[in-house]
Parts: sequence; C-alpha cells; structure tokens
Amino acid sequence: IAQSLEETAQKFKKSTEEIKKILEESKKILLEARSKRLRPHLDDKVLTDWNGLMISSLAFGSRVLNESRYAEAAKKSADFLLSKVKTKEKRLMHRFREGEVSIKGFLEDYAFFIHGLIDLYGATFDPRYLEEAKFLAEEMTRLFWDEKNGGFFFTAHDAETLIARSKEIHDGAIPSGNSVAILSLLRLSHLTMNREFEAKAQAAMDTFSSQLAQYPSGFSQ
Repeated sequence: IAQSLEETAQKFKKSTEEIKKILEESKKILLEARSKRLRPHLDDKVLTDWNGLMISSLAFGSRVLNESRYAEAAKKSADFLLSKVKTKEKRLMHRFREGEVSIKGFLEDYAFFIHGLIDLYGATFDPRYLEEAKFLAEEMTRLFWDEKNGGFFFTAHDAETLIARSKEIHDGAIPSGNSVAILSLLRLSHLTMNREFEAKAQAAMDTFSSQLAQYPSGFSQ
C-alpha cells in the first residue's frame, strides 16, 4: 500500500506482473477467510433529516462547482423522500427501511428537508420543489408551532404524549431544528412573497432572543 507496484517489484527482485499476480491471489485468500466471519450489522435506514442536509449540500455544491452530477443526486434523494417517506395523507415520516416507513417526522425532519428543497429549487428551478417546500413549511407551522410562547417544539402536536415537549435551539454537530426552520421560513417569505412566513420567523427569533444575546456562539446557524 505504501509503495507503488514498480517499487515493490524492485525491492523483492520480481517483475511488476509477478507482484500484481501475487497481490491478486493474496486478496482472494483474504476474502475467503473473511467470508467465514459474521458480518457486522449494517445501518441501512434512510433518515429524512439527514437526507435533507445532504440534499442541501449537493444542490448548493452543484451551483458553486457547476457539477450536474450533484444536482442529479440531490433530485434522486428528494424524489425518493417525496414518494416513499411522505405518506398518502401527506405526512412526512422520520425513517424508511426495507420498504417500511415509521415514526412521525420531528421538527428536524421538516426543517432540514424544507431547507434542502429550497436549495434544490435554486439549483434546478423546478417549481415542484418550491411548491413542496412551501407546503411542508405550512405543515411544519401547523404541527410544531408553540402558539403560547413562540418557537417550534421538537415533536408534533399529534405525536406520542411526553412529560414535556422540548425545543431544540442550540446548534451542535448539526444545526438545530429551530434555527433551520427560521432560516427556511425567511427564505420562503422572499421566494413566495408570503409575509406570514416572515412573521413566524421573526416571532421565533424574538422567543429565543435573550438566549442568543447571552451565548451567541452556541447558535451559529
């Protein structure tokens, strides 16, 4: 691995073809031995929120780098989620695995996927993605908005009843649902001229303003 075929051949005083043949035969022996071991479990579930972030990155990258492959990958992912993970009742779900969708979507599923759809619209100008982003933003507001105190809950109004409904606002390894929701609503308000989206985004920022002022580095998104 550390040396080229030519350098390896020179060291062992063999031809390049001989070294190549030895390596190929060695790999076959190793593969045969490895196939007798138990395989580690494969995490093959599809998560809506993580795909939303990836769609956003690919769509944005396709514009910046003028690389159509990235836009195509983003479209395939978005189309998959819209056809498989969004139910007939138009509810966005959290997880897909082996043909089964489960767990009602959390705030991050909606916020991150909306964010990705907006970027995908910016990369392709396909109005379908903007329409889906607008619809999901309206659903996100209906399902997660806190009418009493403002901001978005992590779980929906119709989700399993918990002791308390939390609100995620700190940005860590990934951004928080509230920060991406606010950004997405602001972007959609400009793209669709919907002032209600802007008003909700402003109300959410007002809700968290004191925490933002106290520790701004914790809310980078």
